[in-house]
Amino acid sequence: MRRYIISLGVKPEDLILETKANNTHENATFTLQLIGDSLRTQPTLLITSAIHMKRSMLAFRQVGLNPDPWVTDTQLEGDKRFTIIPSVATLTKWPALLHEWIGYLAYNSRY
Repeated sequence: MRRYIISLGVKPEDLILETKANNTHENATFTLQLIGDSLRTQPTLLITSAIHMKRSMLAFRQVGLNPDPWVTDTQLEGDKRFTIIPSVATLTKWPALLHEWIGYLAYNSRY
């Protein structure tokens, strides 16, 4: 990720990556420790998948950070017509969606 972002023109000294977290809450907490209070109000960018962004933003706001969101994917493909019978492709995405919903509910009530 670091090499890729630098290849896009971001200066290495402008890049701070948190690499120790095991979950989103730890990522937000460790990121705050990395940047410290002096950078807390500086513009920051939170990069993650579209499905994970809502929970990520909640976790970062809960520790006092307010990054701008930048999604890496949107998972929009296929036929968008309404149908009562779900496609197999849609059904295979339910576990990821349920994971995010449960995580969001847990973060909303816990932190």
